[in-house]
Amino acid sequence: MKRNSILESIIDPGVIAIIRMTDISRLMEVVESLRVGGIRCIETTFAVPDTARIIKKLASRYSRNLLIGAGAVFDRKGARKAIEAGAKYLVSLTTWPGLIETCRRYGVVAIPGVFTPTEVSNAWNAGADIVKLFPANAVGPQYITDLRRPLPHLRLLPTSGITIENASEYIRAGACAVGIGAALTGPAVIDRGDFTTLTKMAKRLVENIKSAQVK
Repeated sequence: MKRNSILESIIDPGVIAIIRMTDISRLMEVVESLRVGGIRCIETTFAVPDTARIIKKLASRYSRNLLIGAGAVFDRKGARKAIEAGAKYLVSLTTWPGLIETCRRYGVVAIPGVFTPTEVSNAWNAGADIVKLFPANAVGPQYITDLRRPLPHLRLLPTSGITIENASEYIRAGACAVGIGAALTGPAVIDRGDFTTLTKMAKRLVENIKSAQVK
């Protein structure tokens, strides 16, 4: 899968579901519930033990209908490990030296983390495919509109504080996609094993984003 196709596969659905489960016994049930609900991009982070193994398992099982990425990638070793396991995009909290270079070398999408306008510009000029705006809830959707007014070419992925209800506001503000974690994949639903509700939540999120996208 070429980098441009990966990029398109993130932007078209407009959402990455972030999974940070410490107990992975129900991981496959969670992912399947999200898939049935219409989610197409899954990120599992290096904050979780055995992330590379999880990525490999998901990439193998869902190679045809899900795009698997790695989050909280902070060094070249972790980046290569994730890519070798099957990650098609790498997400970091910051823009560290080597992230974009490693992604380009292996043909995967680079999503470094930024916050200030200077960081946004530096990451984009260094070759980022998308820039992750974190923490988005500290500034809100208007910040994205303000950034893109002078820099309309930016592809921004706001993360932190994104909910099923407000995701569409960020898309309307100009985000190419959103990253959603606890509001969708948090313990409130998963610990109860209420996967029917999880699927319904995912469907509602996908519908809200689609209604906000300008084609």
